[in-house]
Order: sequence, then C-alpha cells, then structure tokens
Amino acid sequence: MIATLFGKLVKIIALILKPFIYLIIGALCIALLALWVSAIVAIIFGQPYSEFFFGNHNLLSISLYGLGFIILSIPLLSTGFALWSLVRTRSLSTVRLKKKLGWIWVASVVIFISLISFFVRDFSGQGQTQQIFSLSELPEIIELDFQQHLTKNELFLVEAGEFTLAGNDFISNNIQSEFYPTDTSAEIQQINFSRGRDNLLAKNRADKINYEFDKNSSKWTIPRYFEIPHGEQWRAQKINLNFHLPIGQKVRILKSQRYNLPNVQYKGCPVEDGSFLLEMTEKGLQCVQSSK
Repeated sequence: MIATLFGKLVKIIALILKPFIYLIIGALCIALLALWVSAIVAIIFGQPYSEFFFGNHNLLSISLYGLGFIILSIPLLSTGFALWSLVRTRSLSTVRLKKKLGWIWVASVVIFISLISFFVRDFSGQGQTQQIFSLSELPEIIELDFQQHLTKNELFLVEAGEFTLAGNDFISNNIQSEFYPTDTSAEIQQINFSRGRDNLLAKNRADKINYEFDKNSSKWTIPRYFEIPHGEQWRAQKINLNFHLPIGQKVRILKSQRYNLPNVQYKGCPVEDGSFLLEMTEKGLQCVQSSK
C-alpha cells in the first residue's frame, strides 16, 4: 500500500517536473558531447607533449586519456538514464544497461589506477648534483634581474604552476633562490634535484639540467626557468640557487621583482627609481633605509 502510494507520488512529481527534467537531460547531452570533443582535441594536440611525462609509452598515454574521459562520461550517462526513467516507463533494458555502465566504470577506475601506479614509480627515486661558483670580485651594488620565460604568442599555452607548455617547449619554473651571509669566500651554490625510477637515474637526470645565468658583471641576470628538451622526461626537476655573500654587500632589486626574495621584509623600505636597496647582514638581506 505504502509502496503503491509512493510510486504514484513519484509519477505525479515527475509529470510536474517533466519539462525541467528534459532540459537537464539536454544539458547532460551537451556536456557529454563537449567532454568527448575535448577528449579528441586533447589526444590530437596533447599527445606530442605526453612524451615529457610518459616517454615513448604512447599506448600508455592514449589509454590514460581514454580511460579518464570514460570515467567522467559514465556518471553523466547514468544520471541521464535515471532522469529518463522518471519521465518514461522504466524498461528492463534500461536497468541492464545502467548495470553494465556501472561495471564498465568500476573496471575503468581499476585499470586507470593501475596505469597511474606504473607512472608514479618513476618518482620513487631521488637524486641531486651540485656546482659551486666562486665569486672573486664583487661590485659595490649587485643588481638582480630575475627573468621569467617570455612566451611568443604560441597557439598552445598551458601554465600549470611548476611547469609551462609553450608551443613545442616544456618549461620548468621550479627554481628557488636564497641569499645567505658568509664570513669566508663568496660563492654561488647551484643544486639540481630530480626524481627517477631509482636514485641513479634520478641523479643522471639532475645532471642533465641545462641552466646558466650571467654573474660576471654588476647586473646578475637570473632566469626563473629552465627548459626540458625533447627526449627528456619531467620528473619534478628543480634548482636551488644559494647565494653566499659577505656581510655589507649591497643588492638592488626592482620593486616588481621583490617576490623573488620572499624572506626579505620590505615594509617601510624606501623605493628609489622603482627598486629596493638591500644589504647583507648577519640575519640575511635587509632593507637599507637610505642609499645616500
């Protein structure tokens, strides 16, 4: 009795909401179409960049693309079928189809996680290499110029925080700069880090990082990026630049670039010609209240 009344109530509500349900079903169809169009576009335009992540395993990358969009699509289909069953008589074939979609979704998730675990293993090892550059003669004031990667109006541009895909280039933005006082010789310590399937592979990959900056004049041009060439894979490579400067050494940085030195307190620091004048102290770089 209660079940019969509940069924009639559902049918009445469905009859009242039928126009809205049709609209929702239409929106789900549009979303599903857009999802699969984006899947095709991602495979066509994104496949050349997959080698930076998966190497020559093209089948792996295509499988992950396909499984990912299947996993996203099935909930849309299931929701559409559920809404359709409210406005149309529920048929046995619809119920069976929904069950099959459920099993396909579960299988896709399991396979997707398995393939991802294969990719994650390439990050299990870690390695590093180190270079030290001695600074014999320092200018009175070092002008710092942190350069960002300049895009060339590429048709394809993706910025993902730690890295950027620009045209055919894979740009890593993972560079950290720190300034420390020293009472011995001034030097710059460059440490390259990388991940890999094992520690040896990670160290070899860190050693292949190609990074240079101009430090031979009063103006130090420090790129905030390095390129990962084709044939090499992204494995969370990064560079730490540790500048060891004598106490009393002055450093000038543009106000627009102050975020590249996050440990400096700029509050109350005077701005001269659009830049801050800093001095190395026992506590690190601090603002010079007056350069006169």
